[in-house]
Amino acid sequence: TEDEAERRAPELAAIIRRSVPAGTGLTASEWFKSYFAAAERGDVGKKTRGRPQVTVGARRARFKNYVEPFIGTKVMAEISPADLRPIVAALDAHIRTRTKFYAGEVGRTERNTKPGLSAKTAWNVWGEVTSGFREACASKLDDLRVRADNPAERVQGPNRTDEREQAALYPSELLALLACERVPVRRRRLWALAGYSGLRMSECRGLRA
Repeated sequence: TEDEAERRAPELAAIIRRSVPAGTGLTASEWFKSYFAAAERGDVGKKTRGRPQVTVGARRARFKNYVEPFIGTKVMAEISPADLRPIVAALDAHIRTRTKFYAGEVGRTERNTKPGLSAKTAWNVWGEVTSGFREACASKLDDLRVRADNPAERVQGPNRTDEREQAALYPSELLALLACERVPVRRRRLWALAGYSGLRMSECRGLRA
């Protein structure tokens, strides 16, 4: 059970330390730096098929902003599920903040950005954790294989709740809008163009001429 696993955590950590290769006392920050460098070269990652990953910059940013503050100084080979759960708790808090923004309960940040994180972005962050630790225990590269297990497998990921009001209208709503004689014809033509073409308002403005 999970309780038994937590109780045996010190014993399991000792077993792991004995089973990993010598000289693998890298911190998570040091290990992920090597991991992203390998991804940049195309040495890791099934989707790249040997080609350099073009998204490594964004991946480094996700790790630096949302993962490194929690585990950056910890030894990669000794990180436990308990060390990863605070990351998920923080991501869930970010998702709740973004949901409140969509509900109108909070406003934009001082930098005029949306507060918190969308559920999709939070899962991208968690994906850095799961893929990293999967590589740490099963990598084809000897330098990256520093663990005997994957602690992320015993941790639930962030929530997927990300309810927000969509800008697109249902077909019945659009037809009701276009049939309403109280709306000027010029406006109805604009909404018809936007609704059926999917153009943004700035793109519609570009068609005025």
